[in-house]
Amino acid sequence: MNRIATGAALAICAGHACAQVAYDFTLVNTIMPHPGETYLYDVNDLGVAVGTTENYTPIGISYVGFSWSPAGGPTQQELNWPHGINNTGLAVATGVVRDLATGQVWNLPLLPGTYGVPYPSDINDAGIAVGAVATCNCSAQFPIPYVWDAVNGARTISMPGAGATDLTRINSHGVGIGHAGGMTGSDSFFIDLATGQYTLMSSVVPFTGDGATTAWDINDDGVVVGTRSGTGPVYFYGYVYSPVTGVRILPLPPEGYQRAFKPTTINNAGLIAGEINTPLATTHACLYDDQHGFRDLNDPAVVAGIPPGFILQHPTRINSNGWIVGQGTGAGWYVASFLLRPRTLNACYANCDNSTTSPLLTANDFQCFLNKFAAGDAGANCDQSTALPMLNANDFQCFMNQFATGCP
Repeated sequence: MNRIATGAALAICAGHACAQVAYDFTLVNTIMPHPGETYLYDVNDLGVAVGTTENYTPIGISYVGFSWSPAGGPTQQELNWPHGINNTGLAVATGVVRDLATGQVWNLPLLPGTYGVPYPSDINDAGIAVGAVATCNCSAQFPIPYVWDAVNGARTISMPGAGATDLTRINSHGVGIGHAGGMTGSDSFFIDLATGQYTLMSSVVPFTGDGATTAWDINDDGVVVGTRSGTGPVYFYGYVYSPVTGVRILPLPPEGYQRAFKPTTINNAGLIAGEINTPLATTHACLYDDQHGFRDLNDPAVVAGIPPGFILQHPTRINSNGWIVGQGTGAGWYVASFLLRPRTLNACYANCDNSTTSPLLTANDFQCFLNKFAAGDAGANCDQSTALPMLNANDFQCFMNQFATGCP
């Protein structure tokens, strides 16, 4: 199976420019002494990510929220299943918004006629959090969309007859996306939270087959990516929709992959990360853009440093700088997470933490490099050696030389 997957990965760039290695891999597996599954859900434009890790204890399994940064690595946070973080450091988790810098917490209130706790999934830089809350104290829950900010408090949205059940993403302009169609979840929508104007995705994405129309992400330009069901050998099609330029059905993956593409996230540059599947139905994380076509993120010619046996599967977010977080499996892990950093992002190698304020080079860069080296991150291979062990004392000397040279 590994041979088939690798062959598909190497063949995917046929007809497009398969350039040099574009990303370096970082494994984010655990911060607990008895680890289990680890999930990264979001990464902001400063490179701070949030997620949840599983921990086995004498009395059972616990789930621990954490953040991850280039300089500090993973840090446990007092959060339950954090799913989103904005560029000011506000993170959303079950029932709360937390400022990771100051520790301030806002407990999210219930709406009249709702039960349990709100489940926020995203927060924008204006501090508007979106998610869902249950209207029934029962197994079905019958959720409705939930919106909160510190100024206006908690509220829902009005979409008569649409059967909206949640809000999953919100961009910097206050436009959100979510699921519609009631409990069947057969449709999706985008909505301007300020005006209440909304559009069902099934009304703007051309019909390609009976089934659901999904919306998985929206960028700050209002561009939405999702899927619409296909017919015959095509399970579903990916699409890109913009209120300005309209809709485009995306190509299907090339030969060696199943007839389906699930775009799960898009950044402000229009770079899409998503999922494709091998003939044996193994999900692979991928990138798509018009210049390169499909790039399987399990291809070592695209991503350096992937542990042997590990499969990158589910990308959950790509930020404005091209950093990608998501989950995968293998190499001894049932579910572990990954973070990918573009090699072209950092023109100055010694600026390890990608800081933008003066001075660019500080002690934080040394700590960042030490963290990379300790984690076996391919980004610590400063001298680009290929002989084993790739990470050694020469890389420390190389980094110090780079630091002494400074940034251009």
